[in-house]
Amino acid sequence: AWMHRRRPRIPPPHVIKVGAVLECAWRHNIRVLVESGTYLGEMVRKCRRHFDRIWTIELSERLAQESARCLRAYKNVRVLHGDSAELLAVVLRSVSERAVFWLDAHYSGGRTVKGATECPLEAELKAIADHPRSDHVILIDDARLMGTSDYPSRERVFELLRGINPEYRLTVSDDIIRGEPPALSGAPREERPAGRRARGF
Repeated sequence: AWMHRRRPRIPPPHVIKVGAVLECAWRHNIRVLVESGTYLGEMVRKCRRHFDRIWTIELSERLAQESARCLRAYKNVRVLHGDSAELLAVVLRSVSERAVFWLDAHYSGGRTVKGATECPLEAELKAIADHPRSDHVILIDDARLMGTSDYPSRERVFELLRGINPEYRLTVSDDIIRGEPPALSGAPREERPAGRRARGF
């Protein structure tokens, strides 16, 4: 992380992505994480101590099974196999509080699999828009890919985010599109996650 801050590169190392999730959760006092694109379960494993409940959705049956085995000891984690474009709406039926969304479900070769589209981001954002709450934090990985293949353009993503909450503060940094509500809700936690992050996961 220190080396990245001195000489940033795109895409950033995974520790930077984890840091973005934890920092937003701390800043907005959020205890629920919803992830699309589990892959090997590293985001969940590294964030598990900071959230009361975590849902993660993986399209590849093999990767979902492997991640479920690796994460089975963590009672606050649930791994779901399926298309996030469909399952995200199902997960949201069980979510009544604010959540941090880490949206990273897209085909990227290797062991990943391709669904009906290479990138289900539009359907994911529409599912979040249908939720009664509009004060979630939404983090979208791989900002550099927007507008390529069947990824929506960055302008379209911003439009969808404003449709969820017109007052969202929209920024792009470290290859992550961030939609955050303007006002902090609730008091920050006593322990800032960056301190724990510095000592390792």
